[in-house]
Parts: sequence; structure tokens; C-alpha cells
Amino acid sequence: MNQKDGQSQEKREPIWSVSRRVRAAYFLLFNILSVAGIGYLVWYEVTQRTHDTAHDTVFAITNGIFPIASASAAISFITTEVMRATMILAEYFKETVLEPAREKRRAKLQAEAEAQAEAREKRREKMRAEGRAEGRAEGRAEAIGEVNARLREWNQRRMDAEAKGEAFDEPPPSFS
Repeated sequence: MNQKDGQSQEKREPIWSVSRRVRAAYFLLFNILSVAGIGYLVWYEVTQRTHDTAHDTVFAITNGIFPIASASAAISFITTEVMRATMILAEYFKETVLEPAREKRRAKLQAEAEAQAEAREKRREKMRAEGRAEGRAEGRAEAIGEVNARLREWNQRRMDAEAKGEAFDEPPPSFS
């Protein structure tokens, strides 16, 4: 192995490369399964198979350790990798399904909000136009009332002067 600056040039990967993120979980699960399996094997060989000799019991326990350790390693690896794969699949699902659905929903809600704002603005404009028309009508009515009042007052003065036999030279009111 060549070394440069104290670092190894050669990278080695184990056959079962457990990622660094799940390595602790893998070894914890492996140890729990192995201890439980070997404990069960010893209990079974010692208490349930009592007619064997001590040599046969030790041999049976020794022969049973490898399958238990192999099964523990496989189960631990599958469990940790399934968790990792599930996390990857969940992230993929989130990016491909959930995020586009959220964006579509946001766009729909924004379009609805814009439509509501536009409808509100149209209602306001309609109300303003109605208010202006109503104001104009009221203004016309007031103006007509004022004109009529001024004309009546002028006419009353004219008729009073005529009844008294006086000359009436006041011009009619101007409406400018």
C-alpha cells in the first residue's frame, strides 16, 4: 500500500457497505439480534435437548452461531437499508408529487384571490359609478329647486309690484 502525506491511496469497500449515516443503527440492531439469537440457541440446546452429551450440546451451539450471526447481519442490513431507501423514496415522492401539487394549489389559490380582488374592484367601480350618478341626480334636483325658488321669488316680487301698480324693471335671475 502506497502512502502519501500519511493518507492511504487505496480505498476499500466492504462487501456489505453500510453507509456512515446508518452504521450505528446497523451495528446496534446486529448486536441485539445476535445476542438474542445466540441466547435462544443456548437456552434451547441446554434445556430442551437434555438427552445430548455435553460435547454434542457445545457442538450444536457452535454450529448454530454462524447461521444466527448471518441472519442477524442480513436482517440488520435489510432493515437499515430499507429505512434509507424509504427516506430516499419519501424525498422523491415529496419532490415529484407533493411539491408540484402544492405549487398547483398555491397557483389556484392565488388565481382565486386575484379573481376575487378583480370582482371586488369591479363592484367598487360600479358602486362609484352609481354613487356619481346618484350625486348628479341629487345635484340636478337641488339646482332645479334653487332655480325654481329664485324664479318664484322673482315672480312674487314682479306680481307684488304689478299689484301695487309700480314699475318692475328687475331682470329675471341669471343661471350661470
